[in-house]
Amino acid sequence: MPKQDCPELAWPWNRQMLAGLTLIALAGLGKMGAELNPANVNSSLHFISSLGIILGNVGMILVGRAFLGKVRWISSLSLLLGGIGLVGFLSFLIFSDIGVGGLLERIGSYPIIAWSSVMGVYFILCWRNSRLE
Repeated sequence: MPKQDCPELAWPWNRQMLAGLTLIALAGLGKMGAELNPANVNSSLHFISSLGIILGNVGMILVGRAFLGKVRWISSLSLLLGGIGLVGFLSFLIFSDIGVGGLLERIGSYPIIAWSSVMGVYFILCWRNSRLE
C-alpha cells in the first residue's frame, strides 16, 4: 500500500468529516442501546436506539463526501454503503409490517459494520506499513 494512501496523509479534516464521524459514533451508541433492549422486551427504547442506524448511514455519506477528490476508494465505499444502508432502513420503516422487517433492518444496519471493518483493516495496514519504512 503506497504511503500517500494512508490516513495520516490523506485524512481530510473538515466539517463534513467531523459531522460524519460524530454521527457514526452516535450510531454505535444506538446499536448498543438497541441490542441491550430487544424489541420484544422494550420496544420503545429499542426503536429509539435503532434510529442510530440512520445516523450511521448519513455519517458514512458525509465521510464519503469529505473524501471526494482525496482517496477515491474510501469515498466510493462510504457513499455506496451509506446509500444502501439508508435505503434499507427507510424501507424497513415503510415495509416492516409485510413480513420482511428483519431483512430490511439488517440491510440498513450491516453496511455500518462492513464499513467499520474495512476501515479498521485499512488503518492496521497503514500503521503496519508506516512501521516497516
